[in-house]
Parts: sequence; C-alpha cells; structure tokens
Amino acid sequence: MTLNPILAFSAALLAIVLAIAAPVMRRQSLASWLFLAGMIVLAVDSVLGGISLMVSWPEDSKVWVLRSFIVKSLIPCIWLAFSLVYSRGNFREFLLRWRLVLALALVLPVGLAIGFHSQLILDTPPATSGRETWMSLGSPARVLNVMLLICNITILMNFE
Repeated sequence: MTLNPILAFSAALLAIVLAIAAPVMRRQSLASWLFLAGMIVLAVDSVLGGISLMVSWPEDSKVWVLRSFIVKSLIPCIWLAFSLVYSRGNFREFLLRWRLVLALALVLPVGLAIGFHSQLILDTPPATSGRETWMSLGSPARVLNVMLLICNITILMNFE
C-alpha cells in the first residue's frame, strides 16, 4: 500500500474522532451536531478517495471517484449551515433568512452529482508507455467544483 491511501484513511479516522468529540466534550447544540455531520461527510469522502487509490483497475477507481463526488456534494449545505449557526448569536434568524441559499446549496450540487453522474468523469485513452489511465473532469464536475468553491468562500466569510 502506498502513502496516499494511508493518508486518506488517517484523515478519515481523525475526522471521525473530531466528529465524536464535539458533541461529547461540549454541550450538545445544533452547532455541535452540524459539526458532527460535516466531519462524518468529510471522513466518508476521505475513505472513498483512499479506496479509489487502492483499486487496481481504472474502471473501479472511476466508480469510487464518482461516489466521492456524490458525497462531496453534501458538504456545502452542512458546512454553510454550521457556519451560520456557529458564528451568529441569533442563528435562528439567519437560518430563516438563508433558507433559500441553504436549499440551493443542497439541491444544486446533489442534483448535479446524481443527475449528471455518467458525465462527471471522462475517460482518456491509456498512455502508450504503460497501463496508466488518466481521468479528466467533465463539464458537470467542473461546475460542481465551482459551486463548492463559491460555497467554501461563503462559509469562510460567515466565520469572519
């Protein structure tokens, strides 16, 4: 086993430890439960990434990467809700005001990941020198990554 899958599985293990520690160490609140959900989603994404690095056939790797994209599409809504709850004293008002944005942060990425599942990853022909096969992102995957970037910027802005 190479170092990359080991790092991915280690990241997943640490994310699970942090996820469990949040509600146990502090008083249980909506923020701690959203943190738990966010860390579990990140852990599952790391596990899927680690598995995709361990498989021996490119077709199998593509399946795991596609599953990882579906899990990644859950990240914006959970972490955006966490940033609104954690960074605000009157988070209920903000959740009501941001409910449309939160709904879009859930529906758009998940709909894109599931609806265009077969177009997320494009196969490219293997290199002439060996068995290496490259996978490239299709247009839906690029749009999904842009959505994730915009949501991540919004999340960081809420923490500021």
